[in-house]
Amino acid sequence: MTQFLRPVARRADLLRAGFTDRDIRRELAARSIFRVRHGWYARVGTADAVVRAVRVGGVLSGIEALRVRGVFLPPPARVDIVVPHNASGLRSPGSHRRRLSAGDGLRIHWIDGRRRRLPPSRWLASEDDALVLVLHIAPRDTAVAACDAVVRYLGWSPARLDAAFARAPRRVRAWRALVDGRADSWGETVLRLRLRDAGITMEPQARVPGAGAFDGRVSAGVYLEVDGGQHAEDWDGEGGSRFERDHQKDLVLAQRGARSIRLTYAQLMGDWAGCLAAIRAAMALDDRARARRAPRRPARLRKLRTITLETPARRANRRPSSRTSSVFVGEGPQPAARAPNVRR
Repeated sequence: MTQFLRPVARRADLLRAGFTDRDIRRELAARSIFRVRHGWYARVGTADAVVRAVRVGGVLSGIEALRVRGVFLPPPARVDIVVPHNASGLRSPGSHRRRLSAGDGLRIHWIDGRRRRLPPSRWLASEDDALVLVLHIAPRDTAVAACDAVVRYLGWSPARLDAAFARAPRRVRAWRALVDGRADSWGETVLRLRLRDAGITMEPQARVPGAGAFDGRVSAGVYLEVDGGQHAEDWDGEGGSRFERDHQKDLVLAQRGARSIRLTYAQLMGDWAGCLAAIRAAMALDDRARARRAPRRPARLRKLRTITLETPARRANRRPSSRTSSVFVGEGPQPAARAPNVRR
């Protein structure tokens, strides 16, 4: 039964699949499933956002719907839940005995369409509907990061992304040109967009022979990394720690005369001014260092005037000119010739 729950199912769906009420009670007693609300069951370990959406009586959408599908995005301040436009009597996500209140941390979206037109077992919005809602309500950096993520991890084509933007408000359609699709995480997209606002171009996923890919490069010798918890030395989560691997990458980079700047998510989101100042300083130092190492161009030589000196032998054989005296050779004014002394 737990394999049938993906991860939530209605009692009617379980009975239709061949399970009985006795099977349901047995699984409840074994604590492998739990009752979300009347007629709805979920596996133990189901994401809290999914449980909250089912308890309210709506469909999980927006950022949380993409996160449930395995897309790495920042958790939203409020969970987005879509309900039909005529929905009423919504229940609290904490208890089905209480009505929904403003303090429950949810954002409800009433959409067009009658309740009977929605699949009764639907609890998760489609990828397209979830992204369109993100484009409607999220700020630019988050929306573009979500677009990068669906291209990178869900394999969206440019045509499918164009269709999603066609359903979005006109004010956000210019963001389509900002989607790159190469970022490994939302922090890389945020970093690229903020550097772009500051007039700095970042090349995503810049590869270095012997070191692999860095999150970005902003100059010939300055590379950037946005590090999450998995980069800590004591990380014991999924995938293992990347601490040693990161230091090996930095070592290879230093051997090539370059450097990396590592930013944490807390620094990126909480101290952007300090991050930008450090990046600018590193770029300036790199430019000066490369200018010193560059070979100097030879000084430009002036073209000298060539003067041919006349040898005595050549002077003796040269025929006197009508404008010069046979005695004086060279340029300049010539002395007047003396008249012959004749006796009378």
